[in-house]
Amino acid sequence: MPKDWNRIQYIILTCLTLSLFCTLLVPQFPFTNIINQANAETTPPKIIYDSSGIPLVYYGNQTGYQRNPVTISGYLIHICDNFIQTKDLIQLEYLKNNANWLIVNAKPYGNYSLLEYEFPFTYNMNPPWHSAMAQGLAIKALTKAYGITHNSTYINATIPLLNSFYVDVKDGGITEKTTDSGWWYEEYAGNGGQNPRVLNGMMNVLVSLHDYYNYTQNAKADYLFNQGVIALKNNIESYDHNGDSYYDSRKTTSPLSYQKVHVDLLAGLYEITGDPIFKKYHDKWQLYIESNENKSASTPEFGSIAGLIIVASTIGILIIPKRFRFFVK
Repeated sequence: MPKDWNRIQYIILTCLTLSLFCTLLVPQFPFTNIINQANAETTPPKIIYDSSGIPLVYYGNQTGYQRNPVTISGYLIHICDNFIQTKDLIQLEYLKNNANWLIVNAKPYGNYSLLEYEFPFTYNMNPPWHSAMAQGLAIKALTKAYGITHNSTYINATIPLLNSFYVDVKDGGITEKTTDSGWWYEEYAGNGGQNPRVLNGMMNVLVSLHDYYNYTQNAKADYLFNQGVIALKNNIESYDHNGDSYYDSRKTTSPLSYQKVHVDLLAGLYEITGDPIFKKYHDKWQLYIESNENKSASTPEFGSIAGLIIVASTIGILIIPKRFRFFVK
C-alpha cells in the first residue's frame, strides 16, 4: 500500500492505542495512587479535635490551626442533636466543653459580648474581627445546650450575645443599620474590612434569631429578625445572576454547594415568613441547580470519549482504504 496511506493508518492506530490506554489503564495506573496517597499524607486534616472534644480548623501553613466560633457552635449544635438520640455520656461531656468554650471566649463589652477571631482572613479581616454568623449560631447552640442540661449559665450567656446585634460595624459591632431599609448582619465584620455582606451568613443569622425567639419569646430577637428580613428583601435581587446566586455583595460567584445552601435557607425563610420574594428566588436558584446537575449527568466521561475514539478509529481502518483508494497514485 502507498506510503501516504500507511502514514494515515499509523496515525489512526496510534489514536486507537492511546484510547485503549486511557480507558483501561489510567484509572488503575499505580502512580495515580502513589500521588493521591502522598497528598493525603502531607496535607493536614481540615478539622481536628483537642482532648476536650473542641474543634480546631486548619487555615494553611502560615496560619495553622485556629479556633473558629462558627465551627465550634456548629459542632455544639450537632452534639446536642446527636445526644438527644443517643444519650451518650461522652457526647454530653463534649457538649459541656464546647458550650463552656463559647461562654469563656465571648469577650464582654458592657451589656453585649462578642466572639473574636484571632487570625487574619479574607476580606481584609485583621484580628480581632467578628462575625454575625458566629454570634447567631452561638446563641442557637447555647440555647440547645440549655434545653438538654438546664444549666442557666448557657441561656444567660445568650443575652449579651443577642445585644451585640444592636452594635454597628463602624463601632466595632456586626450590624450595618439603615433608618428605613433594615439591618444587615455582617458575617465578616472588622475595622478596615470590606463589609462583603455574605448572603448565607445573613440568612443563617435570621434563622437563628427566629429559632431563639420561638424558644424564649424575647422581643429583641423578634425585632432583630424583622429588621434583618427587611434588609434581605431589599437586597436579595442584587445576589441573582441569571439564576445563579452570588456569594457576597462583591459579586463573587457561588459554588454549586453554596447555591444549595442559599436554596435551603430560602426555603426556611419562606416557611417562616410566607413572603413570596423568598419563594421566587428559592425556585429560580433551585432550577439553576437542577439544570447544572442535568448537564453534569449528560456530559460524557473521559472513558466514554475514549470509547468514541476507539469506534471512530476502527471504522477509519476498515472503511477509509476503500473509499479513498482513488486518491492514492
